[in-house]
Amino acid sequence: MNTSNVLKQELTQWIETYWATYLKGDLKTWATFLRDDYRNIGGTKEEIWNSKQEIIDYTSRVMDQMIGTVEFRNREIDVIPYGPHVMLHEFTNMYLKTEGEWTFNGPFRMSSLLEKTEDGWVTMHQHGSYPDMKAMEGGAFSIDTLKAENARLLEAVKARTMELEIEAALESVRAASMAMRDSSALSGIIYTLYGELTKLDAKLDRAFIMVVNPENKGITWWMAGQEGLLAENGFFVQMNPHPSHLMYLDYCKQRKKKWTYLFEGKEKRDWDRFGFSKTELAKLPEPIKAFMSAAKKVHLSGSSDQFGSLVTGSFEPLPEEQQEIISRFSIAFNQAYIRFLDLQKAEAQVMEATKRASVDRVRAEIASMRTTSDLERIQPLIWNELKILNVPFIRCGVFIIDEEKQKILAFLSTPDGKSMATFRLPYYATEQSRQIVAHWQQKQLFKDHMDEAAFAEYTKNLVQQGAVGSDEKYVTENRPTDLYLHFLPFLQGMLYVGNDAPLKEQELQLVQNLAEAFSTAYARYEDFTKLEAAKSAVEAAMDELRATQSQLVQQEKLASLGQLTAGIAHEIKNPLNFVNNFSEVSIEMIEEVLEEREKTRLADRLGRESTDGTLVDDILKDIKVNLQKIHKHGTRANGIVTSMLLHARGGSGKKEPTDLNALVREYVNLCFHGMRAGKNPIHVEIVLDLDTEMGLTSLVKEDFTRVIINLCTNAFDAMRSKTISDQSGNYVPRLRITTKKEAQTMMMVVEDNGPGIPDEIKDKILQPFFTTKKGTEGTGLGLSISHDIVKAHGGSLNVEIKESEGSAFVIQLPIV
Repeated sequence: MNTSNVLKQELTQWIETYWATYLKGDLKTWATFLRDDYRNIGGTKEEIWNSKQEIIDYTSRVMDQMIGTVEFRNREIDVIPYGPHVMLHEFTNMYLKTEGEWTFNGPFRMSSLLEKTEDGWVTMHQHGSYPDMKAMEGGAFSIDTLKAENARLLEAVKARTMELEIEAALESVRAASMAMRDSSALSGIIYTLYGELTKLDAKLDRAFIMVVNPENKGITWWMAGQEGLLAENGFFVQMNPHPSHLMYLDYCKQRKKKWTYLFEGKEKRDWDRFGFSKTELAKLPEPIKAFMSAAKKVHLSGSSDQFGSLVTGSFEPLPEEQQEIISRFSIAFNQAYIRFLDLQKAEAQVMEATKRASVDRVRAEIASMRTTSDLERIQPLIWNELKILNVPFIRCGVFIIDEEKQKILAFLSTPDGKSMATFRLPYYATEQSRQIVAHWQQKQLFKDHMDEAAFAEYTKNLVQQGAVGSDEKYVTENRPTDLYLHFLPFLQGMLYVGNDAPLKEQELQLVQNLAEAFSTAYARYEDFTKLEAAKSAVEAAMDELRATQSQLVQQEKLASLGQLTAGIAHEIKNPLNFVNNFSEVSIEMIEEVLEEREKTRLADRLGRESTDGTLVDDILKDIKVNLQKIHKHGTRANGIVTSMLLHARGGSGKKEPTDLNALVREYVNLCFHGMRAGKNPIHVEIVLDLDTEMGLTSLVKEDFTRVIINLCTNAFDAMRSKTISDQSGNYVPRLRITTKKEAQTMMMVVEDNGPGIPDEIKDKILQPFFTTKKGTEGTGLGLSISHDIVKAHGGSLNVEIKESEGSAFVIQLPIV
């Protein structure tokens, strides 16, 4: 800024207005001439005010002593430009009013550092003093003092300006920190920090942020230099024994606020060889690595705080004041890193919620799949979830690996996310399929790369094998010029993501999480399909079992029918004998009648007297009686046969009023004669204790006869076994059948004196197919069917046993 008369006149007017408002006590107007960070140094040690508010508070307290009692006369000003600011020196005489008269008090000098704003001039810094009158008279003191004071004031201004610049630089770092919207913006803070340091005349080659991982003692480096930011996500350097690494760890542990380190000689050469080849620093551009390695020595200046260190590298040592600045910037970065951690935590929570939602969607979608054709929905599902998770990709797919058939079932998406027709490849169809299987078996990530030619060759191979058509979108649309393939393992196969650049570690982790979620859901789908297959197999087995059971029931019916056969044959023999006998007698009688009639006709021809017709009448009467008996016994035989057919066929299944006592007499007798006509007959004493007041009971006759037959047959078998095992010869088998009517309940008891039933099988004897008979002697259905028939009649079948003394089966039925 140039000094001019106009400027001098402007500032003369400004200083006069300044003092006029002050000396009148108009502090509100006077305060507008002060900048917010205003500072004032008075003529004594105590007269120091470090802010605008402090000087306002002080003036408010003393103003009543000054209004109307102080004047400045004979003002002279000197204007000195200082960068964008102006130094205004004011020389004047101070007069005080005492006892109504103005008295010269002494010279007064005020130096003000001014700044031009949109609202006018404001003062940043002021220094007031009262020079000694005697010293001024000599002249020498005033000049030297003025020079010295000017020098001090300029130094103060310089320091103040530097402080303002530092604060402005720190504010830039803080503002950049507050502007962070996601954790990836941390790298931008590093570059801002480097740029602000260089603006403060720091001769830096590089600026580093080194954050220590407390668990593994590794250090993440963020680095910025003249080339710009050198890594968005930093470089990780694992724990190592190099002195510089150990020094960083130690200083971070101490939180040492200011330190320096000379990096040179063998130590630097060893570090360069290690860091630029064995750590992620190897990813730095080759020119930068070469430049950094070429330096013989590097002066490191750092400051360590809660999370790590801010370190600068320079070819010359930094002055003390710049090291102090680095300490202050370290605090600013620490605040930025706290915000970074907060953002990272919030992002982790959002990502976790996103992943959970993704997992739920995958599980819900796959849980709804029921058939093989439903699997075509897999690929659009994966495509959509990758989009939601913000994973960059241009192709994706799922490879289900079938170990039993040594095949890979592939689900690939079109570039727009739609499903292609699925296809199968043998394990060793291509080199890539071999690698996929090998890495899957080792549960390892498999990465591959294809240029445009390799991709064209790969798809050509798929077309030749008939896996995809030549017109498929996968082959024809958006063919990548550079395709980086990533195959991530899960239990049943590999999840494939293809992109035009390699995926980052965090992105791969997201894909791996998706693969595991898919694996869990797909396992449920497999379980469902296996369950469906098992269900079908069970249903087929049940159908077969039902058919077998039906055959066994029929076999049981036929067996019980067989038991009846002998008894029926015995019973039917009597009426048939009657029929045969009466038929023969009737034939003889008819022959006698014919002979008598022939004699009568012959006598008539010879004119003789015919025989008496009384004999013929008697014979005809006898024939009539015989025919009646034949009809009676024929009807009896027909009834027996009809009952047998009903038993075999199952009858109508309708309940009818039935004389239970008559049914018991008939079928117990049939069973007895059947046993006697069968193998190993035994003599059994049959005791029928039948209630004469029983009346009619509502029964499905053809079914209930089966109950009587089964219970009697089992009793005969039990008593036969005891007869065989009895050594005394005193055992007399006895079967007692009892019926009794009580209120609305009918009871029938079938009781034998056989060997009884062991306690351990008592609960099993009514179960289907349970039998104690050997081989094919029994089906194990007799008692089970009897139990079911009784239950169908609304009754109950219970077993009462006394081991070695026999058993009793008690049936109770409601009388309807």
